[in-house]
Amino acid sequence: QGINVDTVERYQGSERDIIIISTGLNYQLMLKSIESVANINGKIIDRKLNVAVTRAKQQLIITGNASVLQFSESYKDILNYFKSKGAFFDIRELE
Repeated sequence: QGINVDTVERYQGSERDIIIISTGLNYQLMLKSIESVANINGKIIDRKLNVAVTRAKQQLIITGNASVLQFSESYKDILNYFKSKGAFFDIRELE
């Protein structure tokens, strides 16, 4: 009730209060399956990640394997941002 599950592409042009992104990757080679990278004015942008992040009105949650995601420039940047804001949680440290 009130929960929608869909692909990033289907949320283009709409917003939600809370967005949860589950990357579900175990290997670096799998990154290509979730990225949509473009060079815009000399800056590398992951268009798919950009759409997902900008759909959240109140809260954004990203789950995934940080040791794999760090091999993507876009995900590495967002992981570092979350860490700088104290919003990064490593499940291994919570046990």
